[in-house]
Amino acid sequence: MDRERVIATDTPAETLPDIVPDAGPPAGHPAARELTAITAVQDGPPHRLWLDEDAGLLLHLAPGAPALRRIPVRDPGWNRTLAALMERPLERLAAPGRNYRGRAQAAADLGALADLFRARLVRLRAARDDPAAIVRAALDQIARARDEEDRARRRAFLGWYLRHACGDGPDAVAAAAAVVGDEPVGALLTAWPDYCAEVKAMVADDDDDLDEWPAARRRALRRYHEFRTVGRRLDGARVAALRAAVPDADVGPGRLLFDRMIDPDREDLGWDPGRVFGDGFDAGLSFDQRGPRSVRFRLPGALARRVEPYRILFGVALAMRDGDVLVELERYEEDRETEYAGTDPAPWLAELLPLRAALLDGDLRALHLAWAHGAQEGHNRDRAVRPAGAPALDPDAFTPELHALDRFLNAAP
Repeated sequence: MDRERVIATDTPAETLPDIVPDAGPPAGHPAARELTAITAVQDGPPHRLWLDEDAGLLLHLAPGAPALRRIPVRDPGWNRTLAALMERPLERLAAPGRNYRGRAQAAADLGALADLFRARLVRLRAARDDPAAIVRAALDQIARARDEEDRARRRAFLGWYLRHACGDGPDAVAAAAAVVGDEPVGALLTAWPDYCAEVKAMVADDDDDLDEWPAARRRALRRYHEFRTVGRRLDGARVAALRAAVPDADVGPGRLLFDRMIDPDREDLGWDPGRVFGDGFDAGLSFDQRGPRSVRFRLPGALARRVEPYRILFGVALAMRDGDVLVELERYEEDRETEYAGTDPAPWLAELLPLRAALLDGDLRALHLAWAHGAQEGHNRDRAVRPAGAPALDPDAFTPELHALDRFLNAAP
């Protein structure tokens, strides 16, 4: 396949003039999500892609192009554009042991594959309105696989979808069984992480060999920050100020999304996530592919005295801002970039968001749970003192959001 020819001669789509690289989402598409992982694995000048799920559009800006292509979800150009851009990453994933000189590049291609899955799901949903129909379509695609590698990748997509649709908590198997019929539910639920683990297992982790690969491709790691308002919207002046402060983020009146592949040596993003969150958001999630992650909530200052006893290093961080208390429930890890390759943090905030309402209602179990995880860290193990009056942590009585938080703080969510 001639990648550039396919992209250049694809079905014409509407265009928007004056697209400025690295200026956030295209005009008229504030909720569009940039598929940065696909961009990161391109050879030569990168193509930029955004996915506007609400509008059912793939937005494509080719290198040097004067305008943006808007490709509707049912247009044949949707699949052709993605296939052309993912041709080489998929070739590499088909033979990991031969094609990769280190796990970091394999991790980047797995991240691009997750972006491809996201776009594929939007196209499936355009023709099917329920999870069972999507599963049937995915199973049909598996049955039509060209070879064993294609079959494994299609199973990985179905596993990726099921984890997003059903979660991976105690009720995940039952939820998945309701839509997959007679298929082996357990194997399907783990198909995506199993695929990622198999790819990485076939790649030697030899840092010396990595010098032969371009740094932008072999070292880029995912950094994800999603901040939301709850029950209110930011005014135009605040949105403009945030866009100026975080030019690489997609910013609207209800959400800020920063989702980029970043060189790990670039510790300074040029902006402080904690400060930006405090500038007006109510709930937020941060994820670094190396391992650190946290969920943040803005609470009324009147709760400060009740939450203060739960403060603990590597567990619960607190700060006051504009009369409110900012609560951060965190897990700290490092050097886990290969384990979290292909991990998609996008669904997590929606799963964790109900914890804020619970905290506002006086249910402090989320704080106690994060404190308990932090107390297990070596630095805290001999000095942590359980907060007086802390609520009981009975897993059998956990809400779905508490189960989600437990997974979030425990290991790979």
